[in-house]
Amino acid sequence: MTIYVIIQTTVIDTETHHRDIVPKIMEAVVRHGGKRIALGHGDQLRVHEGKPPVYNRVVIHEFP
Repeated sequence: MTIYVIIQTTVIDTETHHRDIVPKIMEAVVRHGGKRIALGHGDQLRVHEGKPPVYNRVVIHEFP
């Protein structure tokens, strides 16, 4: 069975996020056999139904 983890978050300080947080997240994802399959942020996020989200970033990881 495949498991998907969807992260919806707001990133304010992009530089610090990429330097300090992303490497730790990706290390944990890889350690558990996962991979990032989608990333959207800023203007890339499109709402097809309902109100716009209160977050500015969406990441989807897939685990076997």
